[in-house]
Parts: sequence; structure tokens; C-alpha cells
Amino acid sequence: MKPQMQRGSGDSKGLFVSSTGTGVGKTVVTAGIAAYFHQIRKRKLQLWKPVQSGVTMGDPEADSYRLRMGSGMTELPEEMLATWTLRDPLAPWMAFERADVAFSFTALLEEGRKRLEQQAFLLIEGAGGIAVPFSQRHTMADMAHELRVPLLIVSSPGLGTVSHTVTAVHYARERGNIDIAIAFSGPPTMAEVKEVEENARMIETMADVPVLGHVPWLPQPDRARATESSAWAMWQEQWLASFTRMTRFTQWLLERE
Repeated sequence: MKPQMQRGSGDSKGLFVSSTGTGVGKTVVTAGIAAYFHQIRKRKLQLWKPVQSGVTMGDPEADSYRLRMGSGMTELPEEMLATWTLRDPLAPWMAFERADVAFSFTALLEEGRKRLEQQAFLLIEGAGGIAVPFSQRHTMADMAHELRVPLLIVSSPGLGTVSHTVTAVHYARERGNIDIAIAFSGPPTMAEVKEVEENARMIETMADVPVLGHVPWLPQPDRARATESSAWAMWQEQWLASFTRMTRFTQWLLERE
């Protein structure tokens, strides 16, 4: 029996994308969802990366750059996507401290709420995993909860994912999140089809959340081609050709749109 796809108690039109940890493809998934909303659904859309670290604005490796290019929303100034860009490749809490920045979680929430008031769906990408801290008291899970938006956790499909994913879901629930779903991301070589199906069934049973499927594994253009619009257009075309066939995932998005 499939777990119930719970809706949150809020009516904010948005989605927070997090993960079980760094390197599982969260930015690729977020950019692909953005391309789906923008190019297929023709939905008015906002992209927001509250905090990114280890990069500079305009760097082709920056999440803000790859969200902008991957979504196809190149008319957006990159500075509108990212609120904080920090030099050191650390969790935001430590990156803020090293930069001697007086970070305010309250101010960041106020910005998020103002963005949610606009007549456009707000797609938010967190930094790292769901428990990554903004500060001593607040994590990515707290932001998703305070903004009252659904939470998508991107996870690896292979060995070890059950423990990591179930733990992430329980942590997110402890921080008040209700509407949670899982998306697998990773190369097909990480797990055989049967193993992916078994892992999804275990996660759904143990955590009572829907696993929406295994998204296309299509790495974005590398640094050498990251400035080529044709390379991004090809990536978008390939992603959308696969993603639009993921009916369970697209239906879940439609119900929150």
C-alpha cells in the first residue's frame, strides 16, 4: 500500500528541495523541476537559493548559476536568485562565522515570505542536506517548516539509502514538516532496478512518505561548456523528455502547484 501524499497545513505556493547530504544531485533536480514548470507547465516561477558557499557569484560552478541556466530562465539576474554567497566551502553556520557576518534567520525568513507573496510559484533549493545549519539554532528543515511549503528530499538510490533517507525524514518531521516526498537521484550503475524498487518500498514503509521515482541522471554541462546556451538547451531537452514520463512525480508537483 502506497503512503498517503500528505498536504501541508499552509497554502503557500512553493517547494523546498533538500537532500540527505551533499553530492546527490540536488541542484540538478531543482533545475530540472524549474525547467518543467517554466517550459512545460508555463508556470510563472521564482528561483531562490537562500545560501550558497564555496563559490563566488557568476562562477559556473555556483548553484545560482546552474539553476539559472538549467531552468532556461536566463533573463533573471543571478543576483536575484541567491541571497548569501559565501567564499568558504563550509556549512552556512561556519561560513558566516569565518566571513564575520551577523546572520539573521528571521531576516531570511522575512525575505522568503515576501517572495511567497508574489504571484509566482517559489522553488527553493537548500544548501547540503536537510540538517545543515544556518546557525546554532536553525537548519534547512526549519526554513521549510517556517515557510510552510512542501519538502522534497533528494536521495541516492543505492546501498545505504534506506538508513540515510529514513533518518532525514524523521529529522524533518521533528522540525515540524508534514508534506514530505523523496526523489532518487544518481547514476543507474549505483543500483539495479530491482534494488531501487526494494529501497523505495522499504523507505515508504518505514518513513510513510512517497518515493516519487528515480529522476534522469543527466549531469549538467561541465565548466568548459557552462557558458554555452546550446549545451544547456540540449540538457533541458533530454531532462524533460525523461522527466515528463514520471507521472507519479509530475502529479505530486501538480497537486502542489
